[in-house]
Amino acid sequence: MAALLWVTISVGCTTQDPSSRSGSAEVRVTLPQALSAADVKRVRVEVQGPGISPSITAELVQVGTTWQGTVANIPAGPERVISAFASDAAGVVLFQGSAGGLIVSAGSTMSAFLLLQQVNTPPPFYNEAPRISSLVLSSNTVTPGGSIYLSASAYDPNGDALSFSWTGAAGSFSTPTSDWTSWTAPSSEGTHRLRLEVTDARGTSTSVNFDVYVLSDGVSGSVDVTVGFNTWPEIRAMQGTPAVLGLGSVTRLSATVVDADGDALSYAWFTDCSGLFDDPAAASPSFTLTMMPPSGRCFFQLSVSDPNGGVHLGTLALQAGSTPRANVMPRIDSAWQSLSSAHGGELVSMGLNAHDPDGSFVSFSWSASAGELRTSTWTSTSTQADWVAPSCFDTPAYISVMVTDADGASLYYNFSVLPMPGESCGALAVNGIRNTYNVVGDGSLISTPADLSTTVIGAYVPTADGSGFVYVTGMGRPDGTFTIPGVERTPYYLRVGSNSFWTSSRFVDLSAGSLGRPDVGLEPAGTQLALQIDGLTPWQSTDDLQLHATGPGIGYFSATCATSFPWPADGATTLTGSMDYGNTMRSCGTVPARFDSFRGDFFQVTQHVSRVDFSSLPTGLTLTELRKGFQAHDLSGSTDGGTTTDGGTTTDGGTTTDGGTASPGTLMVKGTLLPMPTLTQGFDFRASEFETLALAAHSGATLVQESVNLGTLPSYLELGQYDGYPDLANAFNENPGQGNFPVVFEYGNPYPGYWPKTVMAQAIASAPFSATLPDGGTSRTVWYSTSVFSQSPVWEGSTQPLIPMVGPPRDVRVNGAPASGGGPTVPAVGTSPMLSWAPPALGAATRYQARLYELYATSTGGTGRTLVGYYTTTDTQLRLPNLVTGKTYFVILYAYSIPGTTLDKPYQYGPEYHYASVFSAKFAP
Repeated sequence: MAALLWVTISVGCTTQDPSSRSGSAEVRVTLPQALSAADVKRVRVEVQGPGISPSITAELVQVGTTWQGTVANIPAGPERVISAFASDAAGVVLFQGSAGGLIVSAGSTMSAFLLLQQVNTPPPFYNEAPRISSLVLSSNTVTPGGSIYLSASAYDPNGDALSFSWTGAAGSFSTPTSDWTSWTAPSSEGTHRLRLEVTDARGTSTSVNFDVYVLSDGVSGSVDVTVGFNTWPEIRAMQGTPAVLGLGSVTRLSATVVDADGDALSYAWFTDCSGLFDDPAAASPSFTLTMMPPSGRCFFQLSVSDPNGGVHLGTLALQAGSTPRANVMPRIDSAWQSLSSAHGGELVSMGLNAHDPDGSFVSFSWSASAGELRTSTWTSTSTQADWVAPSCFDTPAYISVMVTDADGASLYYNFSVLPMPGESCGALAVNGIRNTYNVVGDGSLISTPADLSTTVIGAYVPTADGSGFVYVTGMGRPDGTFTIPGVERTPYYLRVGSNSFWTSSRFVDLSAGSLGRPDVGLEPAGTQLALQIDGLTPWQSTDDLQLHATGPGIGYFSATCATSFPWPADGATTLTGSMDYGNTMRSCGTVPARFDSFRGDFFQVTQHVSRVDFSSLPTGLTLTELRKGFQAHDLSGSTDGGTTTDGGTTTDGGTTTDGGTASPGTLMVKGTLLPMPTLTQGFDFRASEFETLALAAHSGATLVQESVNLGTLPSYLELGQYDGYPDLANAFNENPGQGNFPVVFEYGNPYPGYWPKTVMAQAIASAPFSATLPDGGTSRTVWYSTSVFSQSPVWEGSTQPLIPMVGPPRDVRVNGAPASGGGPTVPAVGTSPMLSWAPPALGAATRYQARLYELYATSTGGTGRTLVGYYTTTDTQLRLPNLVTGKTYFVILYAYSIPGTTLDKPYQYGPEYHYASVFSAKFAP
C-alpha cells in the first residue's frame, strides 16, 4: 500500500534562557488510516546541521493515533535538516523522510512539514492469463431434452490453480464447476449460447462462448468464440478483454488498483508489441495489434503513480494468435474385420470409415494389446490395417485405432480378436505394462503408455538343476505392454534393458514417474543455448548457476555439470556466452527438450552463492545457497520445427524423440537476477555414523566427501525422486572425520510453496582396484567410489537429524568363499556363480542390488571397468548369469530401504529412500 506520515514541526526561541540562541521543535506525527496502532511502535526525530554534533534526537510519545513530543535546544542557524523515522516492534523502519535547508532563527517561530515515504514497496504484480487449450463437444446439435458431453483442458503459465464455470441461459449442467460436464437441453428448439470461463487463483480469467443447436433433426452449426481475461499504489489484478490478441482486433486493457490514501492516480501503459493504444494514459485503454510478435505473446506493463512519488509496476502477458474454439469430435461411420477369432500367428485384416463434422481432415493411429501390426494404410476418410496374432495366443487381443481431427479431438474404436477354441499357452507367459506418470507443475499426473517396441525385454530362467540360466526373449509393444512366453519356472530374472529383477510374479508393472508434459519433443542437433544474464552477486569460482523448466521436463541443470560453460570471471556481475544445447543438457542427465511458448514454458534461472561456515566445522563447511533468480519466458531465437522419432534409447531401452527436419537455432536465456527472500532450515548431520558405514565398504576404503542437499520436486511425496530436481542449497565437507556437525541453510525458493522439499545426506568413500597384466604384473591403481545415502522429506521449521537408516550388506561370498572388498581374488567361480551375503546390522533392507562390472587393463597400462548389468532381489543371495571365461569381475552390492515398495513395481519409489553399499573382492570364472 502507499502509506504517508505527516510530521508537523514548529521551531521558536526558548524562554527559559534569554541569552541562548537556540530553539525547540514541537513534533506531531499523525498516522494514515491504513495503518493500525499495532503497526508503528516507535517514532524517532533527528535534527542535524552545521555545528550540531552529534545529532539531536528525541523519541515521540503516542497519544491516541498521534505521536508527539518536543526536541529542545536546537542551535539557531541555517541548513538544519529534520528527519523522522517510524518503526515497528522489531525495530524495522516502516516510513522515513526528511526536510532540509531549514533556517532556525532566534526569536522566531517556523513550521516544516515532512512527508514520510513507505520504505518497502509492494513487489511488482505479474500474472499471465490462463489458457484454454481445448474445448470438445460430443456434438453441436442435440434433440430437445437430450444431453451432450463437454470437456475442456486448460493450464496456467504461472502454475496457479484453476476453476471452471459452465453457464447458459437455458438447459442445465450436471457439474458446472468441473472440467468435464454434460448439458441437458431445454424442451424447446432453438440456438442456445453456452459459456465456459476458466479463472486462476489471482482472478484473471479466460472465457469461450459457443452455440449449441436444439433441433429435432440434428442440424449442425457454427461456433462464435469470444475470449476474456482477467501496489505506494498497488496493482491487484490486470486484465485484457479479449485475452487473445488478434491482428487488427481491439483488446480492452484494465487493472484493479488500490491506493490506501485515496490519492488521484496516474496511469502509463507500455508494450513490447507493435500496435496502437487509444490513450496510454487511461486507466482502461484499448490496444490494437498491428504485427504478430515472433514469441506469440505480448507483455503489457502498467506504471501507476500517485502525486506524492509512489509508483507501482505491473505486467500482464497476453497470447497473440488464434482464439480457442469449440470442436466437435470425429465420428465413426462404419467398421469391419476379416476374422473375429484366430489361431496363433494368423493374419486378421480390419478397417473403418470416419469423418469430422467440422469438415477438417482426420488422421488415424493404430495400436494393439498383443500381436503385431504389420501394415496400415489410410485415406482422408478411411483406414485399414493387417494384424498378426502372437504365436502364443490364448487370451483376447484388442486392436485400437485412434481417429483425430485437425484440431486435436480424438476418439478410439476398438476391435477384438478371440483365440480359437483349444488354443492354450499354459501358465508359462509373463506379461506386464509400463505407463509414464508425467508430473506437471501443479503436481497432477498425466498417465501415458510408454512405447516398449524397441526396449530389450526378456527373462533369464533358471535351469532345472539351478546351476545356470536359459534366456527367453520377450516382446514389447507401442501401447506399453509386453509378453515373455515360455517362462517355465519362477522365480526368474526379468530383464528390462540393463536391469534385471529377481521375481516370482508373472505380471510386472514397470511404470515410473517423469517430470513434464508427455508430448515434449527435442530441439534439433546444433541448437545453441545462449545466456545474457546480469545482476549476478559478484561471482565466485565456487558459485553455481542452475536452470529448471517444469513444462518441458528439465528438472536439473547446473553449470557444474555442463560442457563448455561460459564461466564468468571472479567478481563479475554479468554472464554472457553460448554452448551446444544438446550436449550441455545430456551431460547433466537430461535431454534438450523443446520449449513451447504457447504452453507457458519458461526457464527458472537461479544463482547459488557460496560461503564458508566456520561455526559448523573448524576447517569450514562450504555452503552453496539459492539467493537470486528470474524467469526467462521469451526464449527468442528458439526453433519451432516439428519433431520425429530417431529411435534413440534410454538406459532401459525406451525410445526418445529427436528434432526431425527442423533447423537448429538458438534458445536465448536473457534477464536480470533479483534477490529473493530467504528461509532458514537447520539439520543435525550425524557424520560419524555415516563414516563408519562407508569405511566398511572395503578394507582399503578412505573417506572422500560428505554432503547435504536441499531441493524441491512436485509429487515427491507420492512418487519419491522420480526425476532430477532443482537445488535450493548444498553443503560440502571435503575433510571428513571431524565428527557430527550442524548444517544451517539460508536460501530462497522461487518454486511453488506446495512442492514438497527433500533433503539428501551422504558420505562417500573410495577404494583401490587394479587388474592383472599378461606378464603377471598389475595395472595402475584406480579408485572407485561407493556411498552411504539417506533421502527424506524435510521437517520444515525444526532442526532435522540426518542419520543413516540402513547399513551395507555383510560377509559377501561367491560360491560360499569369502569375497569381501579388499580380499584376494576368488578364482574358478564358473559362469553362473552364486553371490551371497548377510543382512545389514543396521536397519531392514527391502531389496538388494548387485551391480556387476568387468575389470580390465587398458592398452596403456591403466585400469578400466565396464558395467555388465544390474541384478535386483529381495533375497540375500542371487546367481549371476552368463559370465565369460577369461575375464575378471567385481560387484558393488547395495542394501536398500525403500518402505512400501515391491519388485512387482520396481520403478515406483517413495519419499524415504536409503541405501549403503560395499565392494566385493574380484572374482573370475
